[in-house]
Amino acid sequence: MRITDSDGSQLSGVNLALTDDEARELRDALQDLIATSEAGWHVQVSNSDCSREITVYREDDATLR
Repeated sequence: MRITDSDGSQLSGVNLALTDDEARELRDALQDLIATSEAGWHVQVSNSDCSREITVYREDDATLR
């Protein structure tokens, strides 16, 4: 697991407070992550007004470091 901020600086942890819809969207993104091994695959999970975003990608994908 690698947790970084938008500048790539390492973080030791985060707290996520999600609505039901946001949790479902994150769940679906994680299911897609498990189902694919495509290099460069990623997805953004955003809140309803797109002011906050979680980017999800494979930890072992060197193309997205």
